[in-house]
Amino acid sequence: MPTLNKPIITKDGDSIELIETSATTGGARVRARLTFKAGTPRPRSHVHPLQEETYEVLSGRLAYHLDDVKRIAEAGETVVLPRGISHRHYAKGPEDAVTVLTMIPGWDFDYLLENFFGLSSEKSYTKGPDTIQVIIWMNKLKSGIYLPGVPIGLQSAVARLVTPLAYRFGYRAVYRRFSGEEW
Repeated sequence: MPTLNKPIITKDGDSIELIETSATTGGARVRARLTFKAGTPRPRSHVHPLQEETYEVLSGRLAYHLDDVKRIAEAGETVVLPRGISHRHYAKGPEDAVTVLTMIPGWDFDYLLENFFGLSSEKSYTKGPDTIQVIIWMNKLKSGIYLPGVPIGLQSAVARLVTPLAYRFGYRAVYRRFSGEEW
């Protein structure tokens, strides 16, 4: 089960700390303090088809792209990334961007965060997790991350085919070492 107030720092210097889990909010939301390290590599664009992502910028500057249009949010501003819209986000400028992330509905997004950041604490993911891991999250988590420009139905079909083989090679959607359970 995801753990509150347990910071996880990636090899690239980003960090996450869960403030509210899906369990503590009855599935309504997941909230986390997320720090984007200045100068870290920019992640690839992705889509959350059924969830809305919001960032309150506490300090620094958050660059974000919505459908490939770049914008900057300053400290004190809130950014809403609507469901189903391609986006990416990262620190812009010389200082870290410290934010509070809220994902609505929460579902299992806390598991995704804990395992994504946990894996990133063991290995540098300069552009995000490896493709096989993303495919497993597509198949096993309701809060999957999808690639823009590829039909979600096609991505889901590939994920259903690839996941059993990936599990034979040790991949999981949720790892015991990060979430205390494995599935």
